[in-house]
Amino acid sequence: MLAGIVVAGDPVEALKKIEKNPMELYEIRVDAMHTLENFELLEKHKNRLILTVRRIEEGGFRKLTERKRKEIFERILEISPRYVDIEHRSSIKEEVMRVAKKRDAEIILSYHNFQETPSFDILRRIVDKMKEGDVKKIVTMARDFEDNVKLLRIYEVDKNAVAFCMGSRGKLSRLCSYFLAPFTYVPLGDSIAPGQISLQEFLMALRVVEK
Repeated sequence: MLAGIVVAGDPVEALKKIEKNPMELYEIRVDAMHTLENFELLEKHKNRLILTVRRIEEGGFRKLTERKRKEIFERILEISPRYVDIEHRSSIKEEVMRVAKKRDAEIILSYHNFQETPSFDILRRIVDKMKEGDVKKIVTMARDFEDNVKLLRIYEVDKNAVAFCMGSRGKLSRLCSYFLAPFTYVPLGDSIAPGQISLQEFLMALRVVEK
């Protein structure tokens, strides 16, 4: 299953992108929005939405205090999306999870490492600490081909993981995640992360693999 990443300046623009690109899931990068006015317009697609307000240390579009992020999470969770994504290392994790559960939203706990891919033992310990999440998202930077193999081993220990590598050397793991994870991500528009594969490239690769 594919989740289209929606980067938009406001909810109206996000809605247009959703309705122009039929997908099974959509990740809305709320940290890219300059206003939340009319956010309720997205409610009709709530069963297909992953909402996140990514902190800048893990790839967010702008610097927000944790207090401000918490306020935004509380606001956007009012539409009861299918998923909410909060970083495992965030100080507001417990508070956001509490609100999400009240809204019947499933929880994605995420870990992003833009520097490297740690050893498998370290990655396994990270996953073990994320057991409160319905889905565990692990994204690291591939420095060599072996990092793909290292990260993909996460699926041996947790079937509810979404794990792949960033960077030009991590593209193999992105493609493999389509077959191993509950869902994986593709941008609806320009790439927003190193090594990200466009929707067109992803679909072309799948056609080749599935022949």
